[in-house]
Amino acid sequence: MTALRPPDGQAPGPRPTEPRLTAPTAEHPIDTAQPSTDRRPTTAGARTTGARIPAQSGAAPAGGLAGPRPRRALLALPPLFALLFGLWGITRQGTLWRDEAVTVDLGQRSLSSLLATLEHYDVVHGFYYLFMHGVFALFGDSLLALRLPSVLAITAATAGVALLGHRLAGLRAGLLAGGVFVLLPLVQWHAQEGRSYALVCALVVWATWIFVRALDRPALDARARLLWCAYALLALTACLLHEFAVLAVLAHAVTLWRSNAPRPMRRAWLVASACVVVGLAPLAVFSVGQSALVDWISGPQPGVLIAYGIGAVLGFTRAAVPVRPRSGPAPSFPSARRRLARSLKLFEQGRETSAAPQRAQGPPSGRTTGNSAQAPGPVTLQGLALPLMLLPTVLLLALSPVKALFVDRYVLYGMAGLALLAGAALERAWQAATRHPAKHRRHALAAGASLVALVALVPVGLMVRSPESRVDNMTAIADEVRKVAKPGDGLLFMPARRRIWAADEPEAFRGLRDLALAQTPDASRSLYGVEHPVEDLPAELRTAERIVALQDPAGDPLDRTPEEKAKREVLQDSFEECGATEVQGARVAVYARPGKC
Repeated sequence: MTALRPPDGQAPGPRPTEPRLTAPTAEHPIDTAQPSTDRRPTTAGARTTGARIPAQSGAAPAGGLAGPRPRRALLALPPLFALLFGLWGITRQGTLWRDEAVTVDLGQRSLSSLLATLEHYDVVHGFYYLFMHGVFALFGDSLLALRLPSVLAITAATAGVALLGHRLAGLRAGLLAGGVFVLLPLVQWHAQEGRSYALVCALVVWATWIFVRALDRPALDARARLLWCAYALLALTACLLHEFAVLAVLAHAVTLWRSNAPRPMRRAWLVASACVVVGLAPLAVFSVGQSALVDWISGPQPGVLIAYGIGAVLGFTRAAVPVRPRSGPAPSFPSARRRLARSLKLFEQGRETSAAPQRAQGPPSGRTTGNSAQAPGPVTLQGLALPLMLLPTVLLLALSPVKALFVDRYVLYGMAGLALLAGAALERAWQAATRHPAKHRRHALAAGASLVALVALVPVGLMVRSPESRVDNMTAIADEVRKVAKPGDGLLFMPARRRIWAADEPEAFRGLRDLALAQTPDASRSLYGVEHPVEDLPAELRTAERIVALQDPAGDPLDRTPEEKAKREVLQDSFEECGATEVQGARVAVYARPGKC
């Protein structure tokens, strides 16, 4: 066969079947997910064949580290960091506080007693107590067994945040988002808390991951249906652990509404979310009868409103920072004022064309992107993270004038949205600073300041892991009771709900008579037991010559129920205070008959 000859006056070029390998650069990265469609002539007049060009092993594609599979293994670093960070000081110097004591108390009860208690008290946390009942049955009721599920849950949530950041904004953004998530003070707090909130956060994050994966499918095929089933299962489990997780499903609705997802995917989400609502409805209806248990929640504090307002502004601003495209020149970085205006427009329109190429490299669904300005998937990082961070909090705050329900731990999963935005912003500032250090010096300074702020959060971990970080210290209370109490003394809890202080170390209260108690918590299938009627309380208290009273700290508001008023009146009229000691979160006072101190 006669070899092809080049045009006259030109040197022979490479054979058409052997494309020239060109190392990727920051300006012209190679899309390793799809065959190249670039038909530009090479030197010597040769032309590429459209064959797939492999990336060189030493080159990192644009977008930061999102290249060979070994580099993607770096995504294991944030969850490993979260695990080690969570195990550090997990016992909190051997102390427990009142909320965790409720978990220990109910988790240790027999299954029949626990189910009977949930009929009247705290059913909203019922599935978590059932879970911890199994944990205690298998591993005992140590502090490690109490808190390790939360550590593992935050570890899993960190892995999900890193994966979301990687999928939506690149590998470096995923790594940074995972690191930011671990260091957030609220996340550090609940990583070592024997309550349900860390588990809810992990389930919501992974439901969000599956939500994005399902929307990335090119069609509603069998795999997509399986993903939607998994989404419904995870979301429903999160809602059963805490009902306010359903607000994350509403956040996903906003994301879907602002996306360009096809109609079959929208219908699939609607079916999945309907299953979640139907599954949650019986628990929600039943828990309405126990709404008095959250009457302790007051309106949001001004500091909380300011903190969330700052977070919202930062979130919108970060969402407006453009992502460097996977190919082509770096975008310009507008002023902060323009970024905020653009972000507001983004939230109104649902997507931003300048941010669309952020996932153009290696689309998971396998759709061709090339250098197109249209993102391969319908979900952007901004469209996902902003509703997840803001919507649950805003809804609960809006309900405060009617019924105060906002507590920051109820929407812990919103921190995942904040971490995603922070990770993407840091990654973008890093790109700008490294590509044009002189031109984008202010972005380098902003990135450096942000990193310094994150490192400054590490000392917060010292405070979170100290007994002083919690409202009270039941170990210190029990130790003080041992010092001042004598066998046969009367014991009085003021108010009655402080009886939970005796759940951690009941041996410290043995030999003391609980004067107001008519039925124990276990026998009465309640959290704090049943006390004598108000008309019988004075006579019961006067049977003691000496009383150890466990009270709220001085300065705390006093309960105005008839029973608590009766207790205070008897102590004032028939006893005198011999001494009192302030311990963390409590006041231990000793009363005796006049002249008997």
